[in-house]
Amino acid sequence: MAGVSAYGGPEATASPRPGSRGFLKHYWTKGEGRKKWSTWTELHAHLVKYLGKEMADRVTSAWYHAATGHWVGEKKGRNPKGYG
Repeated sequence: MAGVSAYGGPEATASPRPGSRGFLKHYWTKGEGRKKWSTWTELHAHLVKYLGKEMADRVTSAWYHAATGHWVGEKKGRNPKGYG
């Protein structure tokens, strides 16, 4: 999948403009939706309701990285600020 869909795909550029291809990415990584999660699992729980498991897995990982600057498990448990 090339990322062309209603939600903008994992590689969409975040955009605060409602209706734009990257609006949902912006909402979940920088906007109001960002306040609703702090872990990959919490973000995934929100997205899986709308995207299905397989697509939500990919999108959650990409958007988690976009919001936090690191990949899930990147620190292999050596994160002084919490999990991951």
